[in-house]
Amino acid sequence: MKKMEDIRILEVVDNYYPIIDGVVNVVDDYCRILNSKEGVTCDALVPWYPNSYDGGGYKVIRTLSMSGGKYGVRLPLPMLDRKLKKYLKEHHYDIIHCHSPVTLSRTMLRYAKKNNIPIVFTVHTKYHVEINRCVKLKCLQKFALDFLLYSIRRMDYVWAVSNITAQCLHDVYKIDVSCDVVENGTPNATLSEDRLSELVRIAKEKHAITDERVFLFVGRLAVIKNISMLLNTMKILKEKGLVFKFLIVGDGDYRKHLEQESKKLGVDDVTIFVGQVNDVEELSTYYKMADYFLLASTFDSAPLVAREASKMGTPLLLAKGSSSAEKIIDNENGFLADLTPEAWADKIMQIENNPQIYQKVKANCSSIYPTVDQIVDIVLEKYKEIIKNGKPKS
Repeated sequence: MKKMEDIRILEVVDNYYPIIDGVVNVVDDYCRILNSKEGVTCDALVPWYPNSYDGGGYKVIRTLSMSGGKYGVRLPLPMLDRKLKKYLKEHHYDIIHCHSPVTLSRTMLRYAKKNNIPIVFTVHTKYHVEINRCVKLKCLQKFALDFLLYSIRRMDYVWAVSNITAQCLHDVYKIDVSCDVVENGTPNATLSEDRLSELVRIAKEKHAITDERVFLFVGRLAVIKNISMLLNTMKILKEKGLVFKFLIVGDGDYRKHLEQESKKLGVDDVTIFVGQVNDVEELSTYYKMADYFLLASTFDSAPLVAREASKMGTPLLLAKGSSSAEKIIDNENGFLADLTPEAWADKIMQIENNPQIYQKVKANCSSIYPTVDQIVDIVLEKYKEIIKNGKPKS
């Protein structure tokens, strides 16, 4: 087996900062923490972005890319990047870990095969849901999904972030491979209680919040996040006389529609569109000031926002049977409800009428998920075992 000081790891992802999403955060966590381990080197291979900044304390290799559409997304073009080919020829890695199945994973598959390097892929999401939303023609939906699944089928090792995601790999995508579940970790709190309390006070003043209940959503404003259902839930709660504010943190192509819908439903006076929040302290403040974190999406496999909220002691209300709800025990460490506005409003009113249940969940929710440090320790041990065993025999 290689000594630890010989281990060189390459994390590969088709999006990266300044784009911010759960997968990007996972890759950043892996690289930062792995590089803090004695003798371990972990680099990131990502697309080039205009005005990019690499300040994470690890090496970021940026490949040629082109504009990929809205919000600054880039499409990596590694097959045309001579500098990348030269770099890979001159630098050796012991293991490669891909986190998205587009162009970079295909390039790294060829590189790994040529150089006899084991390659791992993590399934972070349900690809068919996003494809079906963006691509309307059935024939193109199948083509796009087959394009993404090509890489996954050829990986040496496949991981998934939840049991339901792993099941989707077998039942929906018909990929008959062994799949380990390696969940995402939750970042450790970095703010003192005194500092956090002061930030919460300032944020409440900013949004004119006093004694109201505070509901919070954090994430991309897109149809698949099911935020419209949450607005309809707010309408019912308002009609029932509950006094509250609903904070929506994030941005996206669905924002204008949601703003119009909130007016149409008559909840624009209790709904606050905060916008995109990238600062860690500010985001922690919103988690801490909320009484409930609401996530009605069935698309997300293991959303970091839910883990971050629960770590801050904010109870989660999630869709019953969703991947997000996999570790939630209703009324014990979180809350679950069927995916209708009526069911969510009824659930919230039941909780409000039983404060002892709310307090029990609030006390338990911060210990649901492992920390990112714990997960990265597990990942490193798995890397070492894979390097020891090498590529599987075909």
